Amino acid sequence: MTAFASVSQPELEMELDDIADKDIWVSKFKHLTANVEDVARQKAILAQNHKWSDIENLPKPDKLVFETWNAIPDTYINMKKHAFGVLSDLRIHIRM
Repeated sequence: MTAFASVSQPELEMELDDIADKDIWVSKFKHLTANVEDVARQKAILAQNHKWSDIENLPKPDKLVFETWNAIPDTYINMKKHAFGVLSDLRIHIRM
């Protein structure tokens, strides 16, 4: 599951199982998904209407994602390391 040297695979799996049972974090990620989808919809509508400057005022999806992941307690450190590694890789590939 992980290619990041500083992430313990067994601990990562335990952390993933544990956080999946925490309603607060499940709801935060559902809320994040809804927010990112809403930003994408708003961006599409603004682009259709040629309101380019308004697009700049929308929240940045990557910032929303990083803020949510950063809010997770450090007791889930392996999960956070893995997530930030993946997210960093995605940001690099998306910008290329």
